[in-house]
Amino acid sequence: MIAGEGTKRLANSVKENTSLEELHLGVNYMGNDGARFMSDALATNASLRMISFYGNNIGDEGAKHLAKSFQSNSTLNVVWIHENKIGDDGAQAPAEALEVNVTIESMFVLGNSMSKKEENGIKAILADVNGRKKRAKEEKEKPNALVVKVESAEKDEKLSLNEEEIEKVKADLVESRKKTEVAKAEVATAASASPSQEEEMAALRSEVAVKDEEIAALKSAFKNQMTAKDEEIAKLKTVYEAFIRKPEEMMTKMTTTLA
Repeated sequence: MIAGEGTKRLANSVKENTSLEELHLGVNYMGNDGARFMSDALATNASLRMISFYGNNIGDEGAKHLAKSFQSNSTLNVVWIHENKIGDDGAQAPAEALEVNVTIESMFVLGNSMSKKEENGIKAILADVNGRKKRAKEEKEKPNALVVKVESAEKDEKLSLNEEEIEKVKADLVESRKKTEVAKAEVATAASASPSQEEEMAALRSEVAVKDEEIAALKSAFKNQMTAKDEEIAKLKTVYEAFIRKPEEMMTKMTTTLA
């Protein structure tokens, strides 16, 4: 039985095959996933004329997947999807696909869960060969009109975007001008305030110069004091050393020196 990954591998082979004309896959367990895999294959295959999916437990979702491939496939003539679980919802998809597909001549749908009305609807579409051809031709012409509409809509959108961008640029320019005016006003204010600032700076410099002079005077006085102290210490040292050598003579000399 073919199911799951087996169906996927088979679908990949069908995509690449260019000579197979009939494929019988009845009584397997492909299910909706298998129908999806095979739908991708049938959308590109250009050799198959007949394919059979009967008895594969395919439901509404699977029928919708297969219907997508029927819309683009242009070689299939016979499709068997009977004895599955396709209901009325799923039956509508193949019916709509047959409206644009003019190569499928037979589609067997007996033994599904769809109503007799849906079944007869598919048969009626298949019988209306000329109507299908006409509708298919009209459907082919629709994309061109749609492209024109889309292109026109895209142009309108681009124009709208351009207009929005222009308005944004204008708003940015207005904001930039406002900022420029504010900056000019600040510069003017700073310029008018500069004379008083210069006066303050001159006063500060004068104060600093006075402080520097005071510091220099203090340094000079301190230096003089240190020099005097050094001289006194030198004298005392001389007296002390002489006293050590000649106590009596030095006592007299020290008295005289200190006096």
